[in-house]
Amino acid sequence: MKRICLIIMCLVLLSTGCSEQKTTTLNIYYMIGGYFRKEETAEINAYLKKINSGYQINFVNMINTIPYDNETENIVYTSMSQRILEYLKEAREQHLEIDILNANQLGSMDFSRTYLVDEGLLTELDPYFKNTESGKIVYNAYPEIIFDSQKIDGKSYFVPGSLFDLVETKSSCFDKVAYMAIKKDYLDQAQFDQPLGYNLSQYNNFLRKIGMQDETQLLFYNSFRIMNNFPGLTPVCGSSLRVSPFVIDEKTQTVKILYECEDWLDSLNTFQGIFQDDYYVYDSDYIDMNAVVWYDYVNDEEENDRIYIAENYNYINVIPYWGLAIPSWCDKKDEVMDFFGLLYSDPELSRLFFPDALNPGEKMFFGYGNPYIVEGSTLPKDLTKENHQKFYESLNKSCAYGFTFDFSEYFDEMQDLVVKHNEYYTFYNDTSFIDMEKYKEVMKDTRIEEIRDDLNAQLQRYLKGD
Repeated sequence: MKRICLIIMCLVLLSTGCSEQKTTTLNIYYMIGGYFRKEETAEINAYLKKINSGYQINFVNMINTIPYDNETENIVYTSMSQRILEYLKEAREQHLEIDILNANQLGSMDFSRTYLVDEGLLTELDPYFKNTESGKIVYNAYPEIIFDSQKIDGKSYFVPGSLFDLVETKSSCFDKVAYMAIKKDYLDQAQFDQPLGYNLSQYNNFLRKIGMQDETQLLFYNSFRIMNNFPGLTPVCGSSLRVSPFVIDEKTQTVKILYECEDWLDSLNTFQGIFQDDYYVYDSDYIDMNAVVWYDYVNDEEENDRIYIAENYNYINVIPYWGLAIPSWCDKKDEVMDFFGLLYSDPELSRLFFPDALNPGEKMFFGYGNPYIVEGSTLPKDLTKENHQKFYESLNKSCAYGFTFDFSEYFDEMQDLVVKHNEYYTFYNDTSFIDMEKYKEVMKDTRIEEIRDDLNAQLQRYLKGD
């Protein structure tokens, strides 16, 4: 009898041991944002343990890892790309356990992402997307156009994440964001009869006339848009004019420096003039959807509700959904992709990676996972994969769509340009006080025009099919 009990106990112990799943810890390195505090990390890992996933996550902030003097250096005005890239090259040499790399900051500057690929620091993901079940889950989680837009030399290296503009600034992916919106009562009083166009300078006299009548409720004008999203100008790097001074003029299909774009300069100068003369009101809580002069993308069903200055002014080159990458030296690539498959298919796990808010009532736009399956959050209810696809299909593709610019010969110079661009022209500065003459003086003291010529030569060869 004792022998039988002993055998049973051994079988139970063996069974228990077999049921225990080996736990794999994945190190996620990220650069910007303290979004994964101890509480969030604990909640994520508790859920992963609860569902017996076999994974635990360790978040590492690269800003705290890379030597950086917080007291003497302003991160806004300091290019971290060189430091991060050198750090990653050294990490590869030392075989540092970085399993997942959040490329959010690097991703906002295409030349940095390209450099990562040039240096062989990232894993190509297309074989996973095509040949593994977890890879197919990730690929099917977002519209295909997002993956296509982020390819470097025709290959995929990134898993989408970080819902920048659609969740940060819009309550849905078909909302309108005003370039200029004149309140309807003022429009009626002033008998608006100006030709429609996106250059603000043509409205200068009209706006000043209204401003003389009542300078406290003149107009709603989104200065952020003119600084960072102007009709017909596509950033060469990243998704916004704030990232680098180089833009593609879609009318001429040439690369220009921002200060060479006359319509943009005219509109900026006009805005600064009406602001300094007090003929301007910016209302951050402006929700009057009856404003009548707009520029932005349109939903066909709503076209009759507003007057549009320019339909489909946007030109997409790279869509700003950069997220996660796998370092080329990672020993756990298959495990990482399996974890991605779980992250992009489990609604609760995606919710944990998409916190509802940083502050009460504030939407959280920074996260990983599949946003469309997130339950019980403040994310827009119509934030669907189908709506995203419609949104991007409604925009024009840049003449450089699908083309990868090569910055490898002047990466160091680009570091200098980005620092100067951030210091003299960014959304961190007040639009009304930007000194464009000073900006031009500072930028011309670099190799900016030589780099522009080379970028333009690259684009022209691409357009010719060379």
